Amino acid sequence: MNFLVLNLPYKRNIIRKYSCSYLANGFLYPPIELLRTASIINQCFQEEKNVLFYDAIAEKDSNEKCLKKIKDYKPDVIITLISVDFVNFEYEFCKQLKNTCSSKLILIGYLPDLFRSKFDIADSILGNNFESSIYCACKHDYRGSSNKFIENLNNSSSKVEEFSPNLIENIDYSLFKPDLYYELFSKGKTAFTYFSFGCPFKCSFCIRTYNLNKIYYRKTEAILKELEYYKNNNFKNIRILDDNCTLNKSLLKSIYEFVSKNNLRFNFYGLSRLDLLDDESIEIIKKLNFKSLLIGIESVNSKTQDSYNKKLSINEADVNSKFEKLRKARIDISVFMMLNPLTDTQLDLKKTFSFLKRIPTHFACVSYVIPYPGTKYFEDNIEAIEFQIDNGFYFKIKHEFLKELRNAEIKFMISFYLLRLSSLLNLAKRTVKYPIQSAKIFLNFFKYLFFKDNNRDNFF
Repeated sequence: MNFLVLNLPYKRNIIRKYSCSYLANGFLYPPIELLRTASIINQCFQEEKNVLFYDAIAEKDSNEKCLKKIKDYKPDVIITLISVDFVNFEYEFCKQLKNTCSSKLILIGYLPDLFRSKFDIADSILGNNFESSIYCACKHDYRGSSNKFIENLNNSSSKVEEFSPNLIENIDYSLFKPDLYYELFSKGKTAFTYFSFGCPFKCSFCIRTYNLNKIYYRKTEAILKELEYYKNNNFKNIRILDDNCTLNKSLLKSIYEFVSKNNLRFNFYGLSRLDLLDDESIEIIKKLNFKSLLIGIESVNSKTQDSYNKKLSINEADVNSKFEKLRKARIDISVFMMLNPLTDTQLDLKKTFSFLKRIPTHFACVSYVIPYPGTKYFEDNIEAIEFQIDNGFYFKIKHEFLKELRNAEIKFMISFYLLRLSSLLNLAKRTVKYPIQSAKIFLNFFKYLFFKDNNRDNFF
């Protein structure tokens, strides 16, 4: 029986994840959740070698070319991921897929799991604990029958309760082409990995991929073994995909001790929160040779913080002190802010933008909250949200101020990146060091600023 694990095509580069997806400008990450799924199946059926991983986005394939490849491969089972942000396109493509081939279709996704009746094209739907469900189904006798496998899977998905991050030691690099993926402002081969899964925090706007408010760590031995593999296969950069890469300082210390002892050196990239950065963690990531850190602050408005259930004590002097230490360690800083049309006023916008201009960050990204169905933020503000599922999925805040946010964001980006000497010098350095990446990023940046784009882009 042949399995196809498919990252669906799209007209532009996107990062497709269970929890949220976004347009990728100047970088492209592999769909690790799908790669782990393919690796689990491959591990269970090692002798059969019957798993094909196909990333139509990385391959730059059109819808038509993707459908032709699938038809030629003739898989018995297709497993794919439905995002939240591009769900309408993905649903339509899956309908085409079902009309093109007779393969069983397994959909992994938050919205398919939440609104199962709307995804009747699927033979099986898996929610946030999809890895364990697939693992259990593979371990049952399915006698080479796709019907029996689907039956096992549907039975398993209703019984599995606990996620295990160690179903596989690491992803199977024989399944895909690592050279197709790259980090923002980097040179050389990049590896993408998780040290942990999930998140212990309870932000109201978040979709949880793995068993809600928990965090699961991979075995330290497996992580260290993975680093050795990266060294032996000429990887120069490592992008840590954890929501909070500085959460576990003892793990980072173990990694530093290992790379020091074995004379390994990588460029690390990751995400963190402001409250997870202290002198000790900054010193560790400095020693590890971190090159870039995206830091989520989200808001300086206490009302907005309350609406997000993310209470940060933002002391500007403390922020400046932390950021200066990061800059001295030659770590690029990107700050992410997320505006809330229901709590932020014009005055709050001015305060937010002024704050971003004062702190010593290299890049600033401003977005606005998306009311994902089923989240606490959605439930708390349901009367202020336009929501439909009968004729395509649509969820948007009903507030006139939302239109003003777009204009305010554009004005901020022009003033932050184009009207400040420090930002212009920073961009000039990037252009000299990364000319091809920079050219593509700047072209899309100007398109976003001066031409209508129905997609919500995030630029750094």
